[in-house]
Amino acid sequence: MKRLLQIWMLVVCAAVYGVAQTDSCAISSVPQTWGFETNNTDGTTTRPLPVCWISVAGPSSTGGNPYVNSYPGMIHSGSYSLNFWQSRGWYVVLPVLSDSLQANNLGLSFWWKVSGRWNTCTSSALTVGVMTDPADVSTFTALQTLTPADTLYHFADISLSAYTDTGKYIAFFDATPVGASGASDIYIDDLSLEYVPACPRPTDLTLVNLESRTADVIWLSNADSTEYVVFYRPVTGSAGWHSDTVASTAYTLQNLIPNTTYEVYVTALCSPWSPSPLITFRTDCAPDIIAVPQTWDFEEETTGYHVPLCWSRYVSGSSYSCPYISTEYPYAGAQALYYFSSNGNMAIMPFINSDYLDIRELQISFYIGNRRGGESPDATMEVGVISNPNDPSTFTSIQVIDSVGTDFKYVTVPFYNYMGDGKYIAIRDNNPSPSVVNKWYSIYIDNLTIDYCDSLPCAVPYLPTVSEITDSSATVTWGDAQLSPKTYLVCYKPSESVVWQVDTVYPGTRTHTLYPLEYNTPYDCYVVAVCNPEMPSCTINFVTDCYKIREVPASWDFNDMPAGPSLPSCWGKISGTDFPGIYPQSGNWYIALRFKQTGIAVLPEISTDLIPVSRLTLSFVAKVSSSPSDAMVEVGVMSDPDDPATFTAVHEISDIPTYYESYNFSLDSYNGNGAYVAIRHTADANYYTFIDNVTLQYTDTLIDEVEDYTFQDIGFLLYPNPAHDYVDVRVIAPGISILGVEVYDVYGNVVRIVETMYTSSLQTRINLSGLVDGVYFLRVQTENGAITKKMVKR
Repeated sequence: MKRLLQIWMLVVCAAVYGVAQTDSCAISSVPQTWGFETNNTDGTTTRPLPVCWISVAGPSSTGGNPYVNSYPGMIHSGSYSLNFWQSRGWYVVLPVLSDSLQANNLGLSFWWKVSGRWNTCTSSALTVGVMTDPADVSTFTALQTLTPADTLYHFADISLSAYTDTGKYIAFFDATPVGASGASDIYIDDLSLEYVPACPRPTDLTLVNLESRTADVIWLSNADSTEYVVFYRPVTGSAGWHSDTVASTAYTLQNLIPNTTYEVYVTALCSPWSPSPLITFRTDCAPDIIAVPQTWDFEEETTGYHVPLCWSRYVSGSSYSCPYISTEYPYAGAQALYYFSSNGNMAIMPFINSDYLDIRELQISFYIGNRRGGESPDATMEVGVISNPNDPSTFTSIQVIDSVGTDFKYVTVPFYNYMGDGKYIAIRDNNPSPSVVNKWYSIYIDNLTIDYCDSLPCAVPYLPTVSEITDSSATVTWGDAQLSPKTYLVCYKPSESVVWQVDTVYPGTRTHTLYPLEYNTPYDCYVVAVCNPEMPSCTINFVTDCYKIREVPASWDFNDMPAGPSLPSCWGKISGTDFPGIYPQSGNWYIALRFKQTGIAVLPEISTDLIPVSRLTLSFVAKVSSSPSDAMVEVGVMSDPDDPATFTAVHEISDIPTYYESYNFSLDSYNGNGAYVAIRHTADANYYTFIDNVTLQYTDTLIDEVEDYTFQDIGFLLYPNPAHDYVDVRVIAPGISILGVEVYDVYGNVVRIVETMYTSSLQTRINLSGLVDGVYFLRVQTENGAITKKMVKR
């Protein structure tokens, strides 16, 4: 009988306190989340705890039970949150952990706050811990206590790894001290139970600086992690997550769209499955529009006599200062842009920056309705472009929107027919004054979007950019709002020229390489679609690189240069004075490269994939202005033409005479990776050293052994040149035929041999595949002798 009584009492206790938790209630896997949105409800704003959760009163508890509440302003997300209201000393216990889970392997993350309605910010406290027996609160082991600093929601990330007992019941405890000022009022929302990550998630993700196109975020690291991944994206639209890996706890989000809501979170690289809380923010508006789409729903603007931030308006002096933001008749949400008795007044969008966008490739879309449409359904509005927002005479009409009735209608206005230079889109009240026509109009515009036009008859190529600039080429890439295949013309010229060169780019591509270009030269370039020749892209500018030495010999006698501190084109120098420079020599008017004291003259870059530096010889003549002279000249190679520390000396000369002496310096001992041959001069006295007739050439190569004939001399054709996979050789002079062809590299090695049959007029194709890019020599053997010609393989 006693045993039966004990069992009966246990059942009663379970019914009263909700202690007994069956196997069906056990948490057997993680993660588990609770948003407190799907609890059983009795149809009121108060809901019981989630299924299998229990609340237990402590020995000195006060107030009522914790419960799920929908009190306005106390929700982190959704419609409900867990509320300890006047529940100091009470425990809320999660379902029991199954045998497969241990508390010290888990962690809790959640959002929490105090209301501030019934207590001071510092009087409440919330403790997280584990119990071995939920019917006995003395078995509760406290692990971490949270105290508020304000009445805002804060994210908590709590590891249970410090727990050393065998308890299976994770619990929250309202630790607000008995006798504290005011009543306890704690809220918990968006709770997650999961395994403790390899390294704890970043916390306290905070926005610290916000502009129209950038935002700075910082966070705290709770581990030894040194790398993080930042994820961010616009809240609306189909854009995916952008991500960047950073090695700090701060990051600047760039290239954001102004006036747009974004969301961002951070993960530690060592534990990417444990993200920080997600935060949202809205970028500032911008005084100019450089990217689309952008949307204005007019919900976040101040009502009254205002237009959206960074918009402007023109008010002609009518009796009502419309347009402005109103709450009377929105299409969606709570607010819209309102026009009333405002004939000629305009709402003007931000400046469209033509460095990024062409107004002709854009459109605006919006909903428009007339609250008085039953009385005046013939209301009209006008969309156009204005050059000067303060001068209504610069307004150009693009489209009149008529028959604006009570029902909102969706309107799209493209600008591809606009031919002016205005950069502001404006919406003008086109209705006559009510005093004139005895009709009243209340026009509302809502959910306005500016985007690329989706109905262009032929889109304008936009945002051309230049990349991969070399001394003889550059790659142009552009966009097209339609993305449909079409033929483009790429037009380019040296900036000082008046003659445009035109390349045709056929459908299927929006990139093109300009070649050949002049080295070290400014160029202008634009793109236009053949189907729309009157609407070219904006013109962009670029400068080609200095040339690389791809063929030798290369010589400089300096005679065609003006006297002064400048060196020949694409040379460089390192010096704190005007020397080295190009100046007259002592005693005559001939000019030469002149040094004084210390300085370095750097020759143009060598294309080392074609010409090995170690196979070259530098030759010149040199003299000093007077004797004795302490001048020393060194010949060497540099890897960085701007860093004298990279100079590697190969030869040096001193005791330079006062008359020109010839010098030849082989660079065969150089084994570095530098590509710049340089001449370094040092001297203490204020005497001059002159260097002239500088030549860079191969040391011993086929170039000194072969004769070179012109095409016209013997009717010899070699094409294409430069070549890639093959080159065709043809002799067309009467009575000459090809017997064979030998291909030599620059060192005189035979790398290809082609034998042909004896014919009177023969073309021979030579396969160049497998040969490295560089300079080669073709010796064509005929019955009248050998012909040699230089070619380049690329």
